[in-house]
Amino acid sequence: MSTHPNQPTPDSSTVRNLTTVVLEERPDGGWVATQTDIPVEGRGETAAEAATNYCRQIDGRARDDA
Repeated sequence: MSTHPNQPTPDSSTVRNLTTVVLEERPDGGWVATQTDIPVEGRGETAAEAATNYCRQIDGRARDDA
C-alpha cells in the first residue's frame, strides 16, 4: 500500500511535511537560502548560516501570522 508523503502512515498518526530549501553559493563566497514561491531569502557566510537565517525568518513570519 502506497501513501502520500504528507499523509499519516498506517502505523502512525504523524504527518510528514517535506520541503526543499535551495542553497546557492554566490560569487563573493556568501550563501543564499531560498524556497520556490516564498518571498524570503536567508543569507550567511556559510550554507548553514544562510539556512539558519532563512528558517528564523520563516519562523518569525509564522509567529506574526498566529
